Amino acid sequence: MNRSLFTRTGWQSQRDRDRWDKFWLLGLFLAALLLFGLNLDTPPLTRGEEETVAQIARTILRAENWEWGWLFPTQNGQFLTGYSPIAHGTVALFYRWGETNPAMTRAFGALLGAVSVPLLYALAREAFPTRLPAGFAALIYLSFWPVVRHGRLAMLDGPVLGLMLLAVWCALRCRRDGRWSWALGMGLGLLALVQPASGAVGAAMVLVFWAWDTPRLLRSRYVGAGVALGIAPALAWFLAGWLGWGNAGFGAAIAPKILSPSAVFGAAIASLPQLPFCWSGLQLARANRPWSWTKLLGVWCSFYLLFVPLIAAHFPISLMPLYPALAIAGGVALTEAYAPSEFRRYPCSWTRAAIATALGVTGFCSYLAGRWGADASTIVPFASIAFTLAVVAALLERQDRQFAVLLFWGLYISLLLLVASPDWTRDWKFWI
Repeated sequence: MNRSLFTRTGWQSQRDRDRWDKFWLLGLFLAALLLFGLNLDTPPLTRGEEETVAQIARTILRAENWEWGWLFPTQNGQFLTGYSPIAHGTVALFYRWGETNPAMTRAFGALLGAVSVPLLYALAREAFPTRLPAGFAALIYLSFWPVVRHGRLAMLDGPVLGLMLLAVWCALRCRRDGRWSWALGMGLGLLALVQPASGAVGAAMVLVFWAWDTPRLLRSRYVGAGVALGIAPALAWFLAGWLGWGNAGFGAAIAPKILSPSAVFGAAIASLPQLPFCWSGLQLARANRPWSWTKLLGVWCSFYLLFVPLIAAHFPISLMPLYPALAIAGGVALTEAYAPSEFRRYPCSWTRAAIATALGVTGFCSYLAGRWGADASTIVPFASIAFTLAVVAALLERQDRQFAVLLFWGLYISLLLLVASPDWTRDWKFWI
């Protein structure tokens, strides 16, 4: 592993670093805002969670005391258990500002999904002293189709991603400045209000990471007080709900939502263009355990690959926060590969995976055109992905490091074409 890529250099001033970081943050946010915000209004709301979100938001909006009713939404005098006061209340606020349409229903989740991209860059900048791993990690994360699709839908995945990244970023900042503990508590509290199980997992993940990497923070009363102060509003909401409706009503707020194995498999298939780099990054992390970023990846992936699937049958929880960890791992692998070296040889598995995925997507295009009779607006995005991966495979075979630039540019254009089509909300069974 080239350690010079992950150590800080002294010649560059702090002002220069801050200026380039601001440029990266602004560029990533604008690119994410276009990808997450384009064509939100064209497809109707999907059956299930999106229609439920719209119904609850309309109920809050029509309430007589809607300014306070969003805290504990009720219908016919019954507390609507299992629904987030943050997400559904914000959608109702968007309805009040704009119109009651699919775009306003999806706007809040899409906005937080777009914000999560620069948040991941900022988080990676805290973990790595150099800019390149953070940039690659953010680009990998932005090009994950499950992240884009679920972030654009009126679901809890977009808010969960944004708030989870905010909490982890604040946890890393606390290592240098304990005043960020209050922001950490606020992030965990908001995450718990959106999805209680994700808030609990996020808090446990932060505690385990601190115990492994920076144990002094666990002994700091100042940090503990800051976290407690930040998370107090969320605890007050849960306490008030329990006192008002008791176990029978309020316990349904954590009703189980079964995690479908086919959905997990489909998400893995949809992430195939980036997964080879993520796997290589995890192998690098395993070989370099003393580093802080390896500890963060170890804790993060362990929770979401081992612990979360066990509790998914008992509590509603999203697996989407696993994608930022995979993106960071992929950013490490691409940084190692992008470094100029006369002896660099890219893994053969990268080339084979790109070729196999390109062939699979090409076959899927033929399937769409033949059996479904899909029009060009649906077929062209997948054809663009297949062409991008074919060219990337050729560049990998030639040991040309420009493959990374072409990969992200091609995937971004392909995803823009896909979200501009009327079928972007469709569940492709294995390409979700």
